[in-house]
Parts: sequence; structure tokens; C-alpha cells
Amino acid sequence: QDANAERQPTAGATVLRGTIVTSSGVIKHGYVGIVDGRIVSVSDREPDIANATTVNTEGIIVPGFVDVHNHLPWNVLPRWTPPHLYANRSQWRSDPLFLAQVRAPFDNLIGDGDATGDGNICDMNAYSEMRALVGGVTILAAVGEILYLYWDSLRAVHQLSRAAGLDPFATETSG
Repeated sequence: QDANAERQPTAGATVLRGTIVTSSGVIKHGYVGIVDGRIVSVSDREPDIANATTVNTEGIIVPGFVDVHNHLPWNVLPRWTPPHLYANRSQWRSDPLFLAQVRAPFDNLIGDGDATGDGNICDMNAYSEMRALVGGVTILAAVGEILYLYWDSLRAVHQLSRAAGLDPFATETSG
């Protein structure tokens, strides 16, 4: 292609500027190029995307698919289908069917704990992380349980927040 040829406009193109947090590190003044809803570049240089709308976020950008609420060890169990609607979470958490089909198997998998007191939770987390990776997740926000990350391509929000010099528990998400 002729280097002097006029660039064709790119429909649905956006360039985000801000502090980029990736699985390999932090880019303080970085750019994320997005075309038709897909990330096409992440770098410290502004991408050459014709007619892209540039947005200076003045904030933190975590490119990829972010799972903002996950209880990882529970993902080793099949999805539970409640028999009916509940008015609040206390009701389903004490339902005998939930206790028999979900809570008891979960407690059996965790076990009594090993020398570290964690039982099988490390293996349960590792399995759940792999499921998330296969499903396209790049960032996890684990809730409630101890989070051990085994896969280099998957990062926890609290690890990324600390790397960027942020308080991980004050980090906001928007959608």
C-alpha cells in the first residue's frame, strides 16, 4: 500500500488515553485503540486510526473483559437452578434444596483444610480461573474468598490497583 495514500476513515473508532493497566504492567500515559467494539492496540504511542474520536479519560483503563464480581471456588459446581423466586438472599441461602445441592458439596470439596488451612480452595480457584480464561476474562475481581491466581494472563483487580498505586478497595468501575 502506498505510504502517501490518504487514510480511509474508520467507522466506530475510538482512542482512549489514560493510565493503562495490563497483565504485563502499567503504562502511565497510554492509549487503547478500539475499532468497531474491538481492542486493536494498547501502547504508549497514540495509534494511527483514521478519524477516531480520542477521549482523554484522565483515569485508569483496564482493557479486556473484566469480571467485576466472582466467587471463584463456587465455579467448580454446576449452575444451580432455584426452584422458585426468593424475596431476598437469606431465603435461598437457607433453603434445604440449596443446602443439599450446593452448600454441602461445596463444603465437602473444601474439606477440613491441609497444613495451610486452605483445603482444596487453591485447586478450586485454579480450576475456576481456567474456566474464566477460556471464557475470555482477562481481569477478575474475586469476592469473599481467598484469591490465588495461577495464570500469568489473568490478573486480579486488587493486584492491578496496587501496581498502579491505587487503593484496590476504593477503585470504581463504571459501565
